Formats: sequence, C-alpha cells, structure tokens
Amino acid sequence: LMSEKSEGLVIEALHDGLKRRLAEFPDAAVKALGNDSYVVRIEAIKALTEFGDKRVVPDLMMMLDDHDPLVRSRAADSLGNLGDRRSLGFLSSKLVTEEVSEVRLAIKNAVEKINGFPVKD
Repeated sequence: LMSEKSEGLVIEALHDGLKRRLAEFPDAAVKALGNDSYVVRIEAIKALTEFGDKRVVPDLMMMLDDHDPLVRSRAADSLGNLGDRRSLGFLSSKLVTEEVSEVRLAIKNAVEKINGFPVKD
C-alpha cells in the first residue's frame, strides 16, 4: 500500500512540475526514470517529452534498455517526438536487437519520424 501511495505522489509531482514549467523540472523527472514502478517511469518519460528539453535525450535513450517493454516502447515514442538526431544510431542498433514486436515497431516509427523516410525491414 505504501508503494502505491508514493507512486501516486511521484506522478502528481511530475504533473505539477510540468504544469509549472520549473527550470529544474527535467533533472527531477530524470530521477523518476529510475523508479521501481514502471507506471512512474512511463509517466516520467511522458512528462519529459511534453516538457521538450532535448538535453534529456541521452537519459531517454537509456530507457530503451529498461526490462519492461511498455517503458521501452514509450521511450522510443518519446525519442521520435523529440526528434533529436543524436538518438538515431542508438535507436537503429536497438531496432536490430529488440525482440518484442510492439517495441520494435515503436523504435522503427521513431527512426522514421526523425529521419523523415521509411526504414526497410
């Protein structure tokens, strides 16, 4: 029960920080990427994407190594939405090694969004 409560508090803090557009928000949200809860990690990724600070791209790239496929998928979507070309090589290498088809599709879509042209299978 305690972990559910703290999960809710972290998610609430992420939403509040995003709404208030605090300068230190990206640093705080990046810390939430290490949370035990996949729900918190996904919310942190969503919030960082919405905030739009491309300095978090390396942190989001690391989320492609998360053990949870939902988190990996969300991270790929996020990288595609942020559109930072620095993530292309990493996304491309993950496309080759990713085993979950939904995650592979998210990675492929991210690469296509950043590149602007289709990826050959």
